[in-house]
Amino acid sequence: MILSFKAVDASIANSKLKSVDQKLRRLFKKLKSKVAIQLKITPWVKNNGALELYLDALEKIKFVTFADVQETVKNAVNKYKSSRSECIKSLNKKFSDEYKSVICEVIAVGEGNRILDRPLDKIRPMDRRGILEDKLQMFNSEDDMVYVGNDFMLLENTNYSSDLYGSIGFSLTHEILHTLVFDQQDIEEKKPLAPFWTKNAGCVEEQTLKTCETFPTVSDFQYGNACNSKVTFEEDAADLAAYRIVWDVYEKAYGRKTTVADYESLNKRQLFFYGAAVFFCKPAS
Repeated sequence: MILSFKAVDASIANSKLKSVDQKLRRLFKKLKSKVAIQLKITPWVKNNGALELYLDALEKIKFVTFADVQETVKNAVNKYKSSRSECIKSLNKKFSDEYKSVICEVIAVGEGNRILDRPLDKIRPMDRRGILEDKLQMFNSEDDMVYVGNDFMLLENTNYSSDLYGSIGFSLTHEILHTLVFDQQDIEEKKPLAPFWTKNAGCVEEQTLKTCETFPTVSDFQYGNACNSKVTFEEDAADLAAYRIVWDVYEKAYGRKTTVADYESLNKRQLFFYGAAVFFCKPAS
């Protein structure tokens, strides 16, 4: 009976995760379309003759979650089980149960790993291991793939616009924009779209420095440079553009409801940024 209850719970959880995954894919598509609209009205994109190039790069961004590797994981587990069972049968009466268990475990794990090591459609080998282990939260790979891990995906499981757009909506848009914003390293690496990037992005550094004055950096980001806008430029540019775009989406979808206590005292701007910050919060000690 306990096993039956566990099976039901697992089935419900799997069904819910599938539903969230499907909703997130629709949200990703919607946010890509909003980015496309913004590109079409951005003066420097048109002036640099980059609109078609940017729209093409945007269109090519694939969306990947654990669901894209789930079948591979299932096949690997089945292969492990069948290999272990066949091994034990073949060694029956030849070794003690202890030796059979050790030998067959090694063989079965190897067979399962061979399934996991096969090339996966849409997923690069360098990304595969982290995705299969479900240890990664969210990232943009080589400007043409955005991945969202299961933990982050659950942020989509909300009926409140402020939480949806302020958290996972912003994060998704940020990752999309990594394909379309460029720092000095990208230019030196001669990324195809880098030459078409705006020459007037000083406002990003100015805003970063102002933000750091208001919210002092508590730890060095990289190379021992705290709040160095040249080091963090691409992240900062993706942040600023993402907030502008997803704020516009949220403002149109705004509904004055939230899980925040005394939400009536908050305006829609405050609710949105609450959604952006809430998953960084920790319980008071």
